[in-house]
Amino acid sequence: LHEQLRTALEAAQPDAAAVGRLTITAHQQRQEMEKQHEALKQRLRALLTPEQQAKFDALHAQHKQSGQRGPGGFLRPVALKRMLPTVEADERFATMFLDEARIAACIASPNVVSVLDFGTEDGTPFIVMELVVGASLSQLVRAAVAQKAPVPEDVALEVLAQAAQGLHDAHEAKAPTGEALEIVHRDVSPQNVLVAADGRVRITDFGVARAV
Repeated sequence: LHEQLRTALEAAQPDAAAVGRLTITAHQQRQEMEKQHEALKQRLRALLTPEQQAKFDALHAQHKQSGQRGPGGFLRPVALKRMLPTVEADERFATMFLDEARIAACIASPNVVSVLDFGTEDGTPFIVMELVVGASLSQLVRAAVAQKAPVPEDVALEVLAQAAQGLHDAHEAKAPTGEALEIVHRDVSPQNVLVAADGRVRITDFGVARAV
């Protein structure tokens, strides 16, 4: 019986060489992606004035010191999104706000801003989101216009490609039950495309998104 079990387990185990090749390939792909992000990061920084660069560097350093705290010195910088006091009593807006949290929480993508938690404080709902230290695409375009320096073609294409990947991942997202959500953003505008200091592009604000 023991011999039969051993044979069955060996047959069920994946080929070690194949696993090794896949691991090496994944590592190489990750290194290449990190190089692309670093290159994009440097090209984007070139679009900013020295004052803007200093501002973002200071913001990044500041958020390293604040965020979600936990035992053992755990610290994770986060962003909080709250409803405006002028609309928090409107049931329609409250429903849209909750729907945004529910929909975005189902999306797992490096090119979509992650939703980490949802809660209320003094009756006001809030969404805990991944903090993206960087600038929106609209801010970068305005900076380029102000400097009379058009965004380089390769930078623009990389931003668009990463944004498209985020939208694709959102459309492919599934509910916890496994049901396909087929999410459509419906508000893909420059202010909702965030370009982080690490060179990664993320889609945000699924407030008017629709799960088909």
